[in-house]
Formats: sequence, structure tokens, C-alpha cells
Amino acid sequence: MPMMNTSILFSHLNMFNKFSSFEPNNQQESEHICLIDCTFTIPFDAPLVVPSTCREQLTTNICQMSVIVGYTQQLLFFFSLNSTLSLTVNGARFDTVSGQVFGFQFMDNILSCMVLHACSNGDKCEWNYLIGKIQSLIKSDYQPLYNSLSLKLYGEQPESTVSHCYSSNELTECSGGKCFFVEGVNQETFASVKNSSCLFDEMPMLHFGTNRYTPGPTKYDFDFLIFTCNLNECNSPTNELTIKRLVGFNESKSLGLIETGCLYLVIGLYFIISISIKLV
Repeated sequence: MPMMNTSILFSHLNMFNKFSSFEPNNQQESEHICLIDCTFTIPFDAPLVVPSTCREQLTTNICQMSVIVGYTQQLLFFFSLNSTLSLTVNGARFDTVSGQVFGFQFMDNILSCMVLHACSNGDKCEWNYLIGKIQSLIKSDYQPLYNSLSLKLYGEQPESTVSHCYSSNELTECSGGKCFFVEGVNQETFASVKNSSCLFDEMPMLHFGTNRYTPGPTKYDFDFLIFTCNLNECNSPTNELTIKRLVGFNESKSLGLIETGCLYLVIGLYFIISISIKLV
């Protein structure tokens, strides 16, 4: 059974910071308890209990923790970092920032979900948020979605059948390579970014999801979709729309920055995952 390379998982937080574009927060926060130095694993069928090796600290810093739901391994991987984030973005102050992460690695038949949460609204707010999400996640069956996406993005033949991919909506030669698509936001300007191209050093995969800030407005919320595929012309505009429908994104709405200003967020089962996460 494939096991998770946890040393690489921490690189996802670097991507999380990058896409969140946090700025220093000089506001004085009230004291609350956070879990620190906390990395542990719990099987799906075991009680959700924080081990005694984790420390609790009274602090004014942001509490932050992540959990990887490893469907292939039937394990939950929890980890926290001592470095702190700000919940102030371009002068806007938030109580929490949350990302739900989903990723498929087609060659290894690996399904995983990452939930990230940073907060300052109560004792062990990071842990309380995560345990509220876990039960519904481990009871969900994402294998049918994986199977449907695999048919559109992955061929099991050892030799690539790719001869052409789309690059900026133009068909270009990509003999022996793989087709790539990404849609999200620029981490500095929060402007929508969309790109397609030919790659030669990536594995077939799909990652999709959202970042959400609370309380509203939702000005800085964003959605995110990445896939690499080894079928000819598989990053075509037509296949792009098919993938968006399968994962639940509204095809009439461009992914990326949600510019609705003052609408309060509705969190759905959309997820983000960085291309730097690997399961081996």
C-alpha cells in the first residue's frame, strides 16, 4: 500500500501562504490556546484524540493546523507548524482562513484530501474546526468521481499517446509530453489567471478547490483547478468544461477571484491542492 511522504506535505503550506498573499498584522489579538509541535496519525476507525506529545500554548498568535485524509491508506495525517500567519489581507481583517484540498494521482490510484485552517477565534479553534469536518469526509466515496475523471485525463499505456496539446487556446505540438491546465489567481494581485501548455516532467493528476475567508465579504475568496493529462488534446476547452462539471464547478463562472464584494460565503465541497504535494 502506498505511504505518504510527510516531509513533502509541509511544502503545501508554502503554496498556501503564496496563494493567500498575507500581510503583517499589527493588531493586538486576545489570548487563546493553540496546539503546537503537533504531528500524528489516526486510522479512520479510531477516536479523534490529540496525543499527549502535542503541546498547548496560550498565545495571541494565529492557531493553524492541517489534516490529510488519506483515502488510499485509510489514515488521517495531522500536522501543525509553529510559524504564524496573519489574518489581515490588504488591510481587511478576518477571523479565519480555510482551504479544503482534494487531489487525485492517477498513476498510483491515490485519492487524498487536505483541510487547512488558520484562526484566532477561540481556544483550539483549529482543532475544533478540523474534527467538525473529518466525519463527513471519511464517509464520502470519491471513487466514482475519480473513475469519471480518469477516463478524461489518463491513459494507462506506458508510452504517451500525446501528439498535441492546447497552449493559450491554440493547438500546439507536444509529441511525447503531457497536457497541462491551471486556473486560479495571481498570488500578489488576486487577479484571475488561466493557462494551458505542454509539459514533459509532470505525472497525470488533478487538484481542485477553494480558499475561504470568514467572516465575509468574500472579496478574497478564490477557486482553483489544476490538471495534467496524458491523452491527446486532453486540455482542450471542451475537456476543460467537462472536468469543471464533473468536479462541481459552475461552467459559466470563471474560476479564480470571486469579485462579489459583500456576499457572505457559502462553503461547498471544493478543494485546493498544490502541485508540490506528492504521495509515494
